[in-house]
Amino acid sequence: MYLLFVLEMLFILCLYIKLGHIKIGKYSLFNSIVLFLTIIGWSTITYVALFTDYKEETKIQTVEINIPNQVEIPPLAFPEPVRKEIEKQTFPGKVLFNFPKKMEIGKPQRIEVRIAPEASSNIKSELRGNGIPETENIKIGSFMNLQLRSDKFNIESISNPEQPIADLDVPITNLNFTEWNWYVTPKEFGKNFLLLKITVVIKVPAYKDVEINYPVREIPIIVTSNPIYSANNFIKQYWLWILSLIAVLVSFVWIVKTINKIIFIYSKQDRLDPSTPYSETLEKANLRASQLTEEKFQPIYSKMHILHLSDLHFGTSDQANLWSNQLAADLYNELNISHLDALILSGDIANYSTEEEYKAAKEFVDELTKEFQIKRPQIIIVPGNHDLNRELGDKAYSSNNDQPKPDLTLHQRRFDNFRNFYQAIKGEYYPLEYEHQGILYHLPKQKLLILGLNSAWKLDRSQKIDADINPQALTNALNRIRDNEDLYQDCLKIAVWHHPLNSAGEDRIKDRGFMERLAQAGFRLALHGHIHTATKDLYRYDHASNSTGRKLDIVCAGTFGAHTKDLVPGYPWQYNLLQLEGNKLKVNTRRREEPNGTWKPDTRWLQGAGQNSLPYYEIELYEEPTANP
Repeated sequence: MYLLFVLEMLFILCLYIKLGHIKIGKYSLFNSIVLFLTIIGWSTITYVALFTDYKEETKIQTVEINIPNQVEIPPLAFPEPVRKEIEKQTFPGKVLFNFPKKMEIGKPQRIEVRIAPEASSNIKSELRGNGIPETENIKIGSFMNLQLRSDKFNIESISNPEQPIADLDVPITNLNFTEWNWYVTPKEFGKNFLLLKITVVIKVPAYKDVEINYPVREIPIIVTSNPIYSANNFIKQYWLWILSLIAVLVSFVWIVKTINKIIFIYSKQDRLDPSTPYSETLEKANLRASQLTEEKFQPIYSKMHILHLSDLHFGTSDQANLWSNQLAADLYNELNISHLDALILSGDIANYSTEEEYKAAKEFVDELTKEFQIKRPQIIIVPGNHDLNRELGDKAYSSNNDQPKPDLTLHQRRFDNFRNFYQAIKGEYYPLEYEHQGILYHLPKQKLLILGLNSAWKLDRSQKIDADINPQALTNALNRIRDNEDLYQDCLKIAVWHHPLNSAGEDRIKDRGFMERLAQAGFRLALHGHIHTATKDLYRYDHASNSTGRKLDIVCAGTFGAHTKDLVPGYPWQYNLLQLEGNKLKVNTRRREEPNGTWKPDTRWLQGAGQNSLPYYEIELYEEPTANP
């Protein structure tokens, strides 16, 4: 650093000397070239010295790490009644750790831990983390509690710490394990440790409830440098040098412009005609500047097709076969579509949230994904009021209370069948914890960021019309968007849920405050269903002009497969096909009037007196900038 300081002073002195010999009207091209080379040399040496010094300071050594063996508390440390309960309530099991061995500063990664009975055979199936999975045998119980701790990491839990161990026979997916997930972000360089505490919850009748700690694991993670984080540290440490470099670069730009001006003035072949008025030269310059600023608006989205289905109300496999064939024929033959960029199901996939209904729904979705090349990340699913099993929800209530308060863990499990369907389609769990039911779906190729929300999270036998968006779920999702602003800044933001904001019934979302937060966060579209009619609406957050006002266009899809008795008069079965291109969104509505019939254009969008109605409507996503006069 001292050498860098000396070199900087020498080059500044040289710069001063060269500038000191410059006289107005006597500017020589030789002096300009020397000054140019001086600036280039100074900048190069400064950059090389700073970068080399910083690399030396941030170098990380990788060392061999011995992973400690698991530690068990011996049952002999407990009284006789406790020891008997330990032997009675524990049984052989196994645990799977999926930890990344290397992480980057400031970059979150998923950590997975699974626990299953010893007989489970699919504990390694469909892992989502980037680590190398390891399994060990441990003693487990009917309820397990897992805690992940470290002051060297930011840890966000997306699972309940205490969960029941999965049964050996789960329909559809055959998931014979229970999973815990965390998002972990390193805060410091070097070798750091995560402490994973696994606890078996033992109920002892003779005593208060006792938690027996079995294995306690220290998982080592080697942290490497993240370029963005490193750049931030670099700026904090060398801000004075950077400002100095910027000042020199600004001077360099000014000098280059001055050189060009002098060459232009004193070059015979490029000298201006003395008879040319100054006002004419200025007018040409202003015209060129105007042309540069009035650039044509460039679309930010390439052409894509999004299929929006809602209120499918599946019952049997026969429906799945018929409906997928009818839909594929319409997309292929009538709309000339062979590929879909996204599939959105905005709730009420089932009718009574039974295993048989979701099995039929899975057959339907599998056929669509195969026909139209839809990958798992391109499928967005949110639950509706028909996707909670009311029989499972009733088990959460005590029959001894006139106004019972449900057991939270059991109450959440009324979405169990929907969760199994979601896992079968997406290959990942749908969280039962309400605060984590704001799920982000990022489609970078399509430049889409879709937020799925559960508007039915409050509903059960005692609250049948209390549709709502969980505020903490929305908070967690918006925090993740802010934390990854650079990743999502070019994306069209779409929110999806099931219930409407406006309807004649009481089952609408009455607290509309969440719409303000969505508009403020840059969301442009909202998709929903529930009312069995295709409608459109507009929510304005502020009332500025169309070009700057924040707003959400609300697109509602009709029912794709409700029973005929549940159809709204004048509205047959419907679905929406969203066509996005450039700055425009075209919403095509399709209708089917006969159970065994075909899909047709739904010409219900009025265009004015004397004009034919259209089977679509258009939404201008962002106003095109107007040219300067």
